[in-house]
Amino acid sequence: MKRDWLQLLTNLAVIIGVVILIYEIRQSQFLTRIELVSERQNLYMGRLYQLMGDQPSSAIAIAQSNPSTLTDEQKIVVDSYLKSIVTTLDGTAYMMELGVFDRNSGWQTVDVPKEIKQYLDFPYARAWWESERLDGRYI
Repeated sequence: MKRDWLQLLTNLAVIIGVVILIYEIRQSQFLTRIELVSERQNLYMGRLYQLMGDQPSSAIAIAQSNPSTLTDEQKIVVDSYLKSIVTTLDGTAYMMELGVFDRNSGWQTVDVPKEIKQYLDFPYARAWWESERLDGRYI
C-alpha cells in the first residue's frame, strides 16, 4: 500500500514537472519573439537615424513652414523623421498587443491616433501620411 502511494506521488511529480517545463518553453518562445521584434525595429530605426543625420530640425522646420522649398536631401530627412515616429508608435502598439506593456500603466500607455496627430500636424506630414497609408504601408 505504501508503495502504491509512493508510485502515485512520483507520477504526480513527473506530471507537474512536465507542465512546468511546457510553461517555461512557452515563456521562452514569447521572450524570443519580443526580442526579435525589438531587434528588427532597432535596426530599422538605426537606418532611419543615419538618413536623418545630425541636425534634422532645419529640414523639419522647412517642411512645416515652406515645404515647396525642400530639397531632395531634406525630403529624405523629413521622410526618415516621419517614418521613425510611425515606426516607434507601431512597435509600441505591437508590444502592447503582445502584453509587454500594460495598457493601464502611466508612461507606457500610448494613444496612437493622438500621438500621430501631434507629430503629423502640419500639411507636409499629413500629405506624407496619406500617401504612405494609401500605399498600404501603414493602416
